[in-house]
Amino acid sequence: MDKEILILTYPRTGQHLLRLLFSKSNAKFNWTHNIDNSKFKWKSDLDRPFYDGSQDLITIVRDPKETIASSIVYTIFQNDNNLPEEIVANLAIFSKSFTNEYVLFWEYVLEHCDVYISYEDLISNPDTVMNYLSKAFNFLYDSSKTETFVYDKKHLISSKSHALYNDIVEQVNKFDLSRCYEVYDRCKTKCIVVE
Repeated sequence: MDKEILILTYPRTGQHLLRLLFSKSNAKFNWTHNIDNSKFKWKSDLDRPFYDGSQDLITIVRDPKETIASSIVYTIFQNDNNLPEEIVANLAIFSKSFTNEYVLFWEYVLEHCDVYISYEDLISNPDTVMNYLSKAFNFLYDSSKTETFVYDKKHLISSKSHALYNDIVEQVNKFDLSRCYEVYDRCKTKCIVVE
C-alpha cells in the first residue's frame, strides 16, 4: 500500500463511519468535505492541498433528501437540540443554497473520483465494502475488529426534537431537489456493487 487514499464526501453522507472502518486497516488515508469553490481545489489545514492528483479517491453517495435532513439534524445538535429560527424561517433559501452547493460538489467529484460507495451499502454491509476496498487498493483490513454499526434516526436526536425532525423531513420532501437528483443519479450508477 503505497498511495494515500483520500475519502472525499459531502457532509452527512457517512464519512465518519468509513473513517472508523479505515482505522481498522493498514491503509494510508485522509479525508475532507471541503472544496474551494473558486478554484475547484480541495481545501486543507495542511500546507499542501488534500488532493494533488496522486491519491486514490473514494466517495460515499447518499440520497439528497436524506443528506439535507441529516444536515438539519446536525444543526439541531450543534444548537442544543434547537433549530435556529433563521433556518426554520428560511428553509426554502436553505434548500436553494444546499442544491447549488451539492451540485457543484458532485460535478467536481464526478470528474475526479475513482470509487463510489452507496451510503446504504456502507451502513448495511460495512465489512463487505471494506473487503472490496482492501482488494481494490491493496491494503489489509481486519473485519474481526469491526464493531456492529447501528443506524437509527431516533437515536440521533432527543425525544423533544423528534417531532421537529419529523416536521423537517416533511419540509424537505417539499423542496425542489431535481438538480440534486440529476447529479445523484449519475453518481449512483458509478457505485460499486456490494454482494
